Amino acid sequence: VLSAKLATFCSMMTGNLMWFVKALADWRWRDGFYYASVLAAYAMGLAIYRKCQVHEKQQELFLPTMAATVAILFVLADFLLIRSTNFYYVKFLPACFLSFAFALVNGVGNDTAGT
Repeated sequence: VLSAKLATFCSMMTGNLMWFVKALADWRWRDGFYYASVLAAYAMGLAIYRKCQVHEKQQELFLPTMAATVAILFVLADFLLIRSTNFYYVKFLPACFLSFAFALVNGVGNDTAGT
């Protein structure tokens, strides 16, 4: 339901990359910016996860910090989706928050479970 509402995949970047290229090929610059923002948010989330992982001095605080960050980003995205009145123009912010959060989730899952 959320993917249909946001017209994006917040956890799978392959579909977003294809939609980004299609938007550029169709000269839809606003949609291209939207998908580029989602892709950039995911890449930034992975980069920050790796940076935090490299500099973790207190191992016991690393995973709870990631969990709290993901929870806060999910709540912010949900709040913005509920409160938005002009949805088309503000959907990129919740999608970017969710994409960033899913990058953290995928980083933790890859490192702890190998998936």
